[in-house]
Amino acid sequence: MIHRASPRGRAAPRLILGNLDCESDFARASGAVTAQGSLPNRVLTTISVAATLLRVFARSEDRLWLPSAVPETTLRDVEGLARPHLVSGSIPQVTRSEGILAWGETPRVAALRRKTGTARRNTGEDRVARLWNASRSTPEAAAVVNDRWFCTELADELGCALPGTRLIHSLDELEAHLAAGGANAASGHWVLKARFSAAGRWRLIHHQPRVPAARSVRRMLERHGPLLFEPWMERTLDVGCCGLLDDTGLSRIGSHILRVDAAGRFQGVELFVGKDSCEAAALEPADARALESALKRCSDALGAQSYRGPFGIDAWRYRQPNRALAFHPLGEINARLTFGWVAHALVDRLRKPYGIAPGSTVRLTFDRQLPESCTGSERPTRVIPLAVASQPIPQAIWLDIRPAEGAL
Repeated sequence: MIHRASPRGRAAPRLILGNLDCESDFARASGAVTAQGSLPNRVLTTISVAATLLRVFARSEDRLWLPSAVPETTLRDVEGLARPHLVSGSIPQVTRSEGILAWGETPRVAALRRKTGTARRNTGEDRVARLWNASRSTPEAAAVVNDRWFCTELADELGCALPGTRLIHSLDELEAHLAAGGANAASGHWVLKARFSAAGRWRLIHHQPRVPAARSVRRMLERHGPLLFEPWMERTLDVGCCGLLDDTGLSRIGSHILRVDAAGRFQGVELFVGKDSCEAAALEPADARALESALKRCSDALGAQSYRGPFGIDAWRYRQPNRALAFHPLGEINARLTFGWVAHALVDRLRKPYGIAPGSTVRLTFDRQLPESCTGSERPTRVIPLAVASQPIPQAIWLDIRPAEGAL
């Protein structure tokens, strides 16, 4: 099923901005960072292919802007998803009759919104319609709440900040912090992160309780300003939860499992249809309650900063040095759209055309190429390619759907 305009008249095309590089804009809007710079072309192309997934929020007449041009053939035909017009380069002009949806609320997005005024509301009560209809944050508020230090301070207020977490302003300060045992909570493993970053970019991981090459640390400090120091924990499960904050309050969108590699780089999202994903992943009841409490407290904190729109929080279970398991319910706040949001919307859109029944497991995967086989050793898995590109590096994004037990 392709989403079409009403037979009474063609709807005005809307604009979707796949600005997955918005962290750079947040950093500049915060006033704390002035020299972060733009992403390399290869990274811009990679995030542009990923941004094609925002078609899940589109109609066929809409335009989807990407940071870097990708061929129309990158989009695979999927029943239930529209094929919006892909555009790149200068962001298109908009009129008052059009709506705008963006990955992140940046100054460029705000300037476009001022030109459109109030767009016609989208009908329906599903997640996609609610997202289009929600009020939006100012870029200044978005910059404040996307600062990693904002999340750290909130975690400290909740009593769940990781021991040793702090801002580092200089190489001497880092050396002193390590000498004082700043990484003891993780047996000497630690990470430095830019305060505005995503997808594992702009960070330095080290596995010894000493300072690595001083040049790398100085370069990060010069480019990104004060850096967030955290102990690097041995994670055993990564989870996330999505919400929508509007003038009416918080709407919980759903939970999901985050698939990451050993270095914490994002690889995909897994959902359990018709069931809370954290419960299905055997998260301890007390940890699940802590995650829900963190989501609610995060919503309150975002609201206090006048943020409005979609957001997500990440959390994880980890092993302590004594090998006992612990849970960190508020590891990251992403006050923007997230791929958790995208995964939930994909299930909504494709549930009927692909017969995704309650109890099914759906995984959104990002890799270099599509899987060779669509059949697992235990139960068949249906693979739905969403985007495939070959240049400048191979990329493939797909859904695989594993039916519930007894559904075959």
